[in-house]
Amino acid sequence: MTAAGDLLVADVVEPGRYELYAQPNDRWLQATIATVDEQWRWISAQLELFGRAELGRLPGKICNLILCAAEWRGAPHAALERAGLGRPGPWPGIGGNICDACFGVIAPVVRDDGIVLKPPLVELAPHWRPRSCGWRPLGPTPVTGFAGIGRVTQIALHPTDVNDVLAAAAGGGVWRTRDGGHSWTSLMSDQPTLTMGAVAYAPSNPAVIYAASGEDGGGWDPGWPGAGVYRSTDSGGTWTLTSTTTSDRFSAIVVHPKNPDLLYVAGNRGLHKSRDGGVTWRTNPGQSSILDGQITDVVLAHDEPDRVYAGVRGSGVWSSTVGGEAAGATAAFARLDGPSQLPSAAGVGWIKLAIGHTGAHGSDFLLAKLGADGGRLFSTTDGGATWTELAPGIATVTFDEWCSIVAVRPDDEATILVGTQALARTTNGGAVEADWTTVAAVHADQQDLVFSTVNTGIGYLANDGGVYRTSDGGASWTFRSGGMQITQFYDISAARVSGSAIAGGAQDNGIYYRNSVGQWRQTEWGDGTGVAVDPTDPTIVYFSSQNGVPNNLRRSTDGLQSHQALPNTGLSGSSPFVTILKLDPTHPITDPAASRTVMVCGTNQLFRSTNGGQAWQRVEDQNGSPLITAGTITALEYALSDPRILYLGTTTGDVYRAAGGGGSAGDWTLLSPAGSPTEALFPDVPIHAITVDPRDPRHVWLAFAGLGVNFTTRWNLANPLGVSHVYRSTDSGATWQDASGRFSGLSLPDVPTSAVAFHPDDTSTLFVGTDVGVFRTSDKGVTWVRYSEDLPRSPVTDLSVGGNRLFAASMGRGIHLIDI
Repeated sequence: MTAAGDLLVADVVEPGRYELYAQPNDRWLQATIATVDEQWRWISAQLELFGRAELGRLPGKICNLILCAAEWRGAPHAALERAGLGRPGPWPGIGGNICDACFGVIAPVVRDDGIVLKPPLVELAPHWRPRSCGWRPLGPTPVTGFAGIGRVTQIALHPTDVNDVLAAAAGGGVWRTRDGGHSWTSLMSDQPTLTMGAVAYAPSNPAVIYAASGEDGGGWDPGWPGAGVYRSTDSGGTWTLTSTTTSDRFSAIVVHPKNPDLLYVAGNRGLHKSRDGGVTWRTNPGQSSILDGQITDVVLAHDEPDRVYAGVRGSGVWSSTVGGEAAGATAAFARLDGPSQLPSAAGVGWIKLAIGHTGAHGSDFLLAKLGADGGRLFSTTDGGATWTELAPGIATVTFDEWCSIVAVRPDDEATILVGTQALARTTNGGAVEADWTTVAAVHADQQDLVFSTVNTGIGYLANDGGVYRTSDGGASWTFRSGGMQITQFYDISAARVSGSAIAGGAQDNGIYYRNSVGQWRQTEWGDGTGVAVDPTDPTIVYFSSQNGVPNNLRRSTDGLQSHQALPNTGLSGSSPFVTILKLDPTHPITDPAASRTVMVCGTNQLFRSTNGGQAWQRVEDQNGSPLITAGTITALEYALSDPRILYLGTTTGDVYRAAGGGGSAGDWTLLSPAGSPTEALFPDVPIHAITVDPRDPRHVWLAFAGLGVNFTTRWNLANPLGVSHVYRSTDSGATWQDASGRFSGLSLPDVPTSAVAFHPDDTSTLFVGTDVGVFRTSDKGVTWVRYSEDLPRSPVTDLSVGGNRLFAASMGRGIHLIDI
């Protein structure tokens, strides 16, 4: 926007509704407006404590304090006088036109129902205060007391510099450190996807980096598929997506030690090989890759790089001596069973491999961790001709696909580390269980471990907490995730009044809480899932861990400095992995810790507490029959303007409404019964989110998950563009309209949609969070535009509005916020 005489001229680059607000250019007046705006909602909440008379004086005191402080006398007064506003009276007086006229401090308008109306300047202040033009990162980033920051799936070490490391963040792209993990720089933000399964340097030219997008967890998945393999030739400055492979999830990348264009990628649908940096991918006859199947790991013999070993889930360990490509009579691959019979077929399970380097047997030394629950560990010293089983059961875990690793020190075959949830180490070959010790002080769920070949005592460990570093061959580890913002959030809740505090539940990293002065705290408690910040007192936070009902519900009353388990009296059954907690939005209330009404969702039942979670009652009818929902409960929301109204959604795409507070089964009505127009209209996919107009409880929006919601799967689709993920109702759910957009190029994409939120001041404007970012409508869903400038392209899992701020939770890049 530029000035042209008396006009302001702007280039409009996208359609939508635009508003222009003039902002006073005097810095003292700006400070006054911003401060009163920040405090006004808090002030109005204190009506019961201060009384109306005192309430009327508080804004004036703030106004006078800022404008009339002794050290500011002169310049601000002159500016006000030039503006024709007169000179305000000195502290502690009230006089002066500026405070009287603009802030209404002498006689604030109080309606009969006790609501204090905002003065004129305060009403417009959100538009006047300085704003960010885009999203900005809020965190969390590691601070003292943090036990973890987020999941890293694979590590790559620079071939000559032990302090130069790449980390593939599960949902946060590729990160790089040049100082051994004290600080990190993101190398990716706006690529088509930031979900990473593997990363690798090219040893012969470390300016060449490969990154495979899409995380293969074997079914233990808060992980997303990817777009393919990226390649950078300028140390991660820019990236090119290589040609498509059959796989969309990946476990490992290895690059030929002398040829930066020759690489192998372990994918969920094959072992992929390229000789030209990913321009083309090789295949063997009858195969869609060089070795089809779910490839869980791949390694090369360091002194003979055409010798390739790969783990194939459900099949076994396979080897090639010809670079994985059939050559004449020599088959591309052969399965290794050995005289001791490595597990094969169904008994193989998830396979992880490690190969020696400069030890006694060089790259003829190989380790294979496989078998039921990853509990069997085998070694070979002859390249796989014969195998010896080491301590059975040393690394067993029921979800080994998610957290199973094995590593050997490059120069010492006797030093081996294996990981599941924990990390175990041996220095004498590990033949029996007594040879192994558990390594302390590392986060759970190990993902990758790599030793340097330059200084073999130095290594890096990737797990669900981030990155750790060792300098003593793995005996001890130090958390080294400095500055990484890679937390994967399931759910967030912002302080509704001011947005000055926010809490979130994170994958395998418990609960994070940011207080009103910007300090982060963390409590490590498995997978933190549902969270709820109290509307009246933001230091009160309710939260759950995975499958929260009946025993994994907690509450903090001091901003997460401490927390206590909530009693399970009245709770029964179980709940979804991401357990939903919702608080009655009534504000203010006296003693919220003792009198707040709390709802928690079981699998298909509801539980309610009227005393801050100290006792629970199942939602049932007068005969004791519980409310049983169709499908698992996935969304629940109160109407802000009338807490007696609630809406509920399920995995089957069904929606319910309560009209009496939701405490009785009789309060609830199914709005989408079988055979109804609503049931026929909705897609048969989960309702991920619900939001209710903050001023009108009849106006409700639903966000649906799923892919491919189009004409090919829904013959009766209402949206002529063929994509429907958002619906709205203006009559309490009696009828619904598709609100996914009506015009090509101005509609929502066909991707899972996980969040929907109203603008606090304009109910025609809403925001949705999707797997590819945030979108905004200014016309109630007729058109949508991307609202993701400066927002990393990590899946957006939740949105929360606090004050005039919009917070976005991501599955891999923490929390971002924007002024709205």
